[in-house]
Amino acid sequence: MATYKGIQGYTVQKLSSDRASDAFKGELYYNSGTGKFKVVMAASGSWASAGTLGSGRYAGSMAKRGTNTAALFFTGQSYPAAGTEDKTEEYNGSSWSGKNDLNTGRKNQAAGAGTATSALCAAGGTPSASKITEEFDGTCWSAGNDMINVRYSTIGAGTQTAALAIGGNSPPYTPTTIGLVEDYDGTSWTAGTAINTARANAGGGGTQTSAFIAAGTDTSPSPTTAAETWNGSAWTTVGTLNTARTALAGTGDGSLALVFGGYTGANSNATEYYNGSSWSEIADMGTARRSGAGGGAAATEGVGCGGDMYPASPANPTALAEKWSGESFTLKTVTVS
Repeated sequence: MATYKGIQGYTVQKLSSDRASDAFKGELYYNSGTGKFKVVMAASGSWASAGTLGSGRYAGSMAKRGTNTAALFFTGQSYPAAGTEDKTEEYNGSSWSGKNDLNTGRKNQAAGAGTATSALCAAGGTPSASKITEEFDGTCWSAGNDMINVRYSTIGAGTQTAALAIGGNSPPYTPTTIGLVEDYDGTSWTAGTAINTARANAGGGGTQTSAFIAAGTDTSPSPTTAAETWNGSAWTTVGTLNTARTALAGTGDGSLALVFGGYTGANSNATEYYNGSSWSEIADMGTARRSGAGGGAAATEGVGCGGDMYPASPANPTALAEKWSGESFTLKTVTVS
């Protein structure tokens, strides 16, 4: 009679308590406390309405370490005026409310970091590329020290006192895609380790010690499937996305991540999940969009809002927002008959 080890090449793990996490998903184990064999099952996540913003905007930014019950969206671009926006809006899990404006309006994706009550906004178009930094204390924005390099279409990661600004475009508006990274310590910016593939309009997020950047427009300039993670000392090229895209958004960090929306030749509602080694396509957003913003400390929760719904110029900014509730893990007891 065939044994489990003979079929699989290894024995069943014996654990003293139940485990339900991504690391154990799909695995069979034996719980020595209950005397039962179990399998960790995962249920796919889903998108739900997160209400509407006070105004439709695209190419805005979010506080990257927020949640789907406490998020902050700021900056962006409106139409038909195509104005550079200084608006800030906060999400409480059910609705959006206006907060005090930034001191300097900007568009073309500034680097966002922090939380709904302690956020950071750096770079972005003002309308030219900038290196302006502002900090939010939950009520007001105040000026911080400038970045080293002017840039826009940049990914932010981390907190208000420990942030990263990753990649982007440098001026003029026939842009140069860059791989430069800068570190912020709450007071000043310093040069960091460059990413392996220069890009702008990417999805990303995380912390100063666990970040990611995925897809976007490379130096071709064409949409890419390339993805990288940061462990605090080096950028590592990891598994590629299933679909090349640009102008997308993301949540999570270098170990578990989520990207969604973007432009693939048409506006996209596709969502991809990174489990630490590879990307898989999971539940679509309710509304396809490009140049939307994403905020969320975890890949299992976050908010995507705003964006451009028009397939070509002129822009059609949306005020629609969606919130993500990610994979939940359940246990199935294995019975033998």
